[in-house]
Amino acid sequence: MNWTRALISTGVLLVAATTTSPLYAAPADAAVSVGAESTPPAADAPAQPMAAEPAATPVAAEPVATPAATPAATPAAPAATPAVASAEVSVSPPRKQGRRQAPAGVILDEKGKVRDTRKWIDRYSPERHLFELGVFGGLFIAAPDHDLYDPVTRPASPLWRASADVGARIAYFPLRFLGFEGEFAAVPSYVRNPRNDSAFVYSGRGHAILQLPYRVAPFVLGGYGALGVVSEQQALGRDVDPAGHFGGGLKIYISRRAAFRVEGRGIVSAKATKMVPRFTTHAEILAGFSLVLGRVPPRAPEKDLDPDKDGFLDPGDKCPKLAGVAPDGCPAIDSDNDTFLDKVDKCPYEAGVAPDGCPPPDADKDGFLDADDACPQEPGIAPDGCPPPPDTDGDGIIDKLDKCPLEPENYNGFEDEDGCRDDLPKATEDIKDKPIEGIFFEFGKDKIQKKSFKTLDRAVTILKDYQSIRIEVSGHTDDVGSEEANLELSRRRAESVKSYMVEKGVDASRVETVGYGRSKPIDTGKSAKARAKNRRIEFRIIVIDKSGTATVMPNSANDAAAVDAAAAGGATTPGGAAPK
Repeated sequence: MNWTRALISTGVLLVAATTTSPLYAAPADAAVSVGAESTPPAADAPAQPMAAEPAATPVAAEPVATPAATPAATPAAPAATPAVASAEVSVSPPRKQGRRQAPAGVILDEKGKVRDTRKWIDRYSPERHLFELGVFGGLFIAAPDHDLYDPVTRPASPLWRASADVGARIAYFPLRFLGFEGEFAAVPSYVRNPRNDSAFVYSGRGHAILQLPYRVAPFVLGGYGALGVVSEQQALGRDVDPAGHFGGGLKIYISRRAAFRVEGRGIVSAKATKMVPRFTTHAEILAGFSLVLGRVPPRAPEKDLDPDKDGFLDPGDKCPKLAGVAPDGCPAIDSDNDTFLDKVDKCPYEAGVAPDGCPPPDADKDGFLDADDACPQEPGIAPDGCPPPPDTDGDGIIDKLDKCPLEPENYNGFEDEDGCRDDLPKATEDIKDKPIEGIFFEFGKDKIQKKSFKTLDRAVTILKDYQSIRIEVSGHTDDVGSEEANLELSRRRAESVKSYMVEKGVDASRVETVGYGRSKPIDTGKSAKARAKNRRIEFRIIVIDKSGTATVMPNSANDAAAVDAAAAGGATTPGGAAPK
């Protein structure tokens, strides 16, 4: 009985500790707020004993107040009305503040799901006013000297030492660290007798729980209940005994809705022998899962009515995600950079001009604006935007300028602008495709010797007779001396020949010059005769084709087999010696 009394006393104290909740208590300054607001000072109130009248004002505000007041108190009656209203207003905020809220760190994510962002030890930790519904299982270890039997018909017989123990529980936690729980447990067992008769042991109990308010929560409990047995009459019969219990364990909150729990219990019940001590203790080892209910969902964050911080509140802001300007809150955007803002630009993605921001019309899309296009409906080319005139034979000379519009021009440097096929005059045979013999210079100089004038005068005559022909004069040297010196000497000699022709009346624009030095020998030998051949002047006719590209007609002497043989022999410079 001492154990029972102690457990009952503990339960009473725990219940008493939780019955006084300060959640909705009015703050101490509420009365002060009422008194202060219920007696607004009158501008003409005299400083007389009537000043004590406000103290009676709350009494006048009570519903049970009688109207048997003196006429002097009558003017104060209207002041009682705002006093009552003021009291209601001043007490209401604490009630709102006392409403349960989700702990700091429990939030709603972008998808509206609850997330607990606190440290792991606080994550999913207990909150006030939670309910837990759970199931459990484990072992019931029976004391051999139990008092579970029908004393009228059967003596006590021990139960099996260990039996399966299953049950269900419901708990309410008004505080994070304190709760109350009720359980029902069922223990299918057997009697230790020759027949091993079955016995169904059960218990119903309630207890108080003290726990640490963390995700991993050690706890202790103590309470009172009943322990009973149902069996055949020849086994133990039927019996129910009062039983206190105590224990401790560990609870782990694995999510906002679930908790895992392990614990050990001691069940104190009557002893069969009735000898001192008059109680025996059974043991339980349990594990279970609980469904956690009653958590406060976090409030959705207040909607930001001006997410782009431009001073235009939604829904009046037509561009709520882009900071903008008056009148509609949209940004001043000019996508095509034509100084016309998109909202007034009829062609916002094409740079344009006044008045509408669109580009000037170009109907045929040839790059020539219609105002400047002589053929606005036909794609054309410079200079007027009209299509090119026809060129039937495709020789690059339009039909209206082509003397032979059905026969393409053969570009050979002679009368190539008439559009007709023509051959080089026979007179030009002396100045093409071979070195010009009979042109001599002083040794190591670019001065032309007089005996060369006859040859040069013949070339001048040909150029004067055939004004459409243009030539390239190229100078060449032998392999005696350095490459740089020979290159410069060959260039100066070619310039001397051009100067002679210009002095004789040939247009300078018809003659081009170049010096090749010793790089293009026509005889790779080392004899004086071979070197004399390589010291030469060549004329080549310049040809300008239909694309406007200038080329020179090849000189067969420059492509002689001797040049190829010298290169195949490993000569570093054509006509030079092969490397050793």
